[in-house]
Amino acid sequence: MTKIMKIFGLDKIDKIVSMIEEFVVSACMIMMAAALLVTLVFRLLNITIVGGEEVAEFAIIWMTFLGLALCARRGINISMSFFLDKMPANTKNIMTILICLITGICCLYLAVLGIQLTSAVFTRGQITPALRIPIGYFYMAAPIGFTLSGIYYLANVAKGMKTKKMMVNMRSGENE
Repeated sequence: MTKIMKIFGLDKIDKIVSMIEEFVVSACMIMMAAALLVTLVFRLLNITIVGGEEVAEFAIIWMTFLGLALCARRGINISMSFFLDKMPANTKNIMTILICLITGICCLYLAVLGIQLTSAVFTRGQITPALRIPIGYFYMAAPIGFTLSGIYYLANVAKGMKTKKMMVNMRSGENE
């Protein structure tokens, strides 16, 4: 898989996508905190500031869905591992691969639904009340985040099938 990525230059694209994800999640976290802090301070001073909550909402939505993708990429997603911990290593690896496969397919299905919803919202021309920006930009986070998450889960499945051992420990996110 790594050789194929290098041949087609996908490893560089993967690094760029990873850097963009990390930057956007970090920027959204800072933007959310700043917007809420500024709104709070101005409210305490009895000054009305328009759109602070919408900026924070936008940042939270994007941070959530791109954060999901980032966690899927790094293998640090939350899992209930009680039953997996009780299984033998071979069965545990098979179950982990199966879980990643099902999760990846579900994420890609949710991405398709998100694309349909986002295009419907853009078609209707809905806008936010305070900032007057199209609401579709809020909704775009879901299909992008779910698509990336689905790709990362399926990539983990491919790695697990190739090595006959799951590459990511789902509980701790550490490589084995």
